[in-house]
Amino acid sequence: KQWYQRRVAITAGIDNIKVNNLPEMALEKGDKLQKAENKLKNHPYDLESWNVLIKDAQEKPIEVSRRVYERLIDTFPTCGRFWKLYIEEELKSKNFEKVEHLFQVETLVIPRKV
Repeated sequence: KQWYQRRVAITAGIDNIKVNNLPEMALEKGDKLQKAENKLKNHPYDLESWNVLIKDAQEKPIEVSRRVYERLIDTFPTCGRFWKLYIEEELKSKNFEKVEHLFQVETLVIPRKV
């Protein structure tokens, strides 16, 4: 079991910490997510909180994180950067129909310069 935890730590880029600290790190991460969610309830445009949620969403399968991306583009509908993040995650999962749909919606929402 310990070799597996060590491998997970190395894969995550945290090979310089002790394996025993992994559960503490998981709690710390959960606390950060909860704090970000709580802050967004009162300040929905807080980019620092959104960045915490985006980072977490990028580490999860799109089926789990899609809700975060949907909330993100609902809050910032004209931000091309956030559309791009969402579309890239769908592409990684080879959800081409969803990608096509997102491009269609995005082109209607984001104004283009002529």
